[in-house]
Amino acid sequence: MKRILILVIASVFMWQTHGQYIKDKNAFAKAFIGIFNQRDNGFDSLRKVQGAEESLKNPSIVLPQANECYISMNAVFGGLYIFPDSVKAVSFFKELQDLIGYAASAYKARAVFEPLNGDPTNLGFYFRDAGGYTENLMAVSISGNGSYKNDDNDEDEDEDEIKIKNTPAKNQEFEVLLLIHPGGEMCYFTSAGPKITDEPVSAFINKLAFNTDTLLTQYKINKRTDPQKNSIYDSKINLSGFSTTITEVKGKKGTGIHVTTVRDYTALTWEKFEPVIDSFLQKLKAAMPADFVYQIYYDDNFIEFKPARFAKYDDKVASISLSYSILQNKKNTYRIELKISRVKQTGI
Repeated sequence: MKRILILVIASVFMWQTHGQYIKDKNAFAKAFIGIFNQRDNGFDSLRKVQGAEESLKNPSIVLPQANECYISMNAVFGGLYIFPDSVKAVSFFKELQDLIGYAASAYKARAVFEPLNGDPTNLGFYFRDAGGYTENLMAVSISGNGSYKNDDNDEDEDEDEIKIKNTPAKNQEFEVLLLIHPGGEMCYFTSAGPKITDEPVSAFINKLAFNTDTLLTQYKINKRTDPQKNSIYDSKINLSGFSTTITEVKGKKGTGIHVTTVRDYTALTWEKFEPVIDSFLQKLKAAMPADFVYQIYYDDNFIEFKPARFAKYDDKVASISLSYSILQNKKNTYRIELKISRVKQTGI
């Protein structure tokens, strides 16, 4: 069925004869935005209005002309459209992408669609603007439902099985499904917004996170061993006021190198510590490649730096994170901790 749909998609993209299924794109955009804006709370407000059942009441009101709308047990919103004709379904599959792009323009953003696992009938998408992009998974897909004629017979099938398999389809339905997963996280481009150029911070990041020497051999000194028999080193390069160690963890599939640099700030209130975090974040942004992003996990006091989803890096790219916390055993003392992890592959 997937192969048939791909062929139909190709033909419909070349010539579109059907009119628009959704007549009022502003109404669709308003409804979509109302749903999209609830992704951070798991669509709780929508569930309260529509009822606690998994399948929401009045689906065409939630999403114009939808046959079914639901919120799954793991808080994923789904909007389902059903068609008796494959060409109409594929036409709407394309129309739905255009409608989502129109809704994105309300945020001065654009919708970017990408095949999931190389499948053109299942597209993930995100909203992107000059500052960053949405991180929660959203997708549109098209599929056929029911039996259908198939000429690809398996040699191991008996005659009756082949006869049943090749029986013309009855009550064939085609479904177009919109999914919006919960989560309001954003990835922000390190190249956007305020930055502070700090040469020592930039040199530290470039040498320890992006040097071709993934084992950081030239920077390790004063070796010792911890109780887990990992090798611990001091670092030849450091940041003023910070303490830095390099931990080497050997495994069956590779050697993990973990750089940890820590600084404690004493006699500070949270209000005075926040500008310290912000200043250090801006220094890290200036030190990162232009195609890196950062994602803030406010509940965990944690910031992750990583390549943008469209950037081209292999799986050996450094993992970089910044965390901040109050020390429970020291009064008015806060800690900043920067971690850089690298892996040297040694085979399977």
